[in-house]
Amino acid sequence: MLHDTFLLRQLSELADALKGQPTRRWSGTTRHGYQRWSDEKRQRLLRDLTARRTAGESFGCIAQALNELGMRGEHGGRWYAASVRDFILRTQMEIR
Repeated sequence: MLHDTFLLRQLSELADALKGQPTRRWSGTTRHGYQRWSDEKRQRLLRDLTARRTAGESFGCIAQALNELGMRGEHGGRWYAASVRDFILRTQMEIR
């Protein structure tokens, strides 16, 4: 019961602190502030990544190259082998 009272007090204080704050509206950016990618950018990247895969590069090597270039992923994070693979598969499915 004491724990429940503590949580209620914390929520009440948070609600008081947020009063008068403007509500957040979707601004076209991700939670990290990065702009969402246009379809054109996604298709250009897909062409580049599939060309690299066709040339025999591994997903891990592609991810490392993207990170070294300073290119962030769709959600503002680092690239990993799985994120490269998933991006290629997901984007190919969206285009079809």
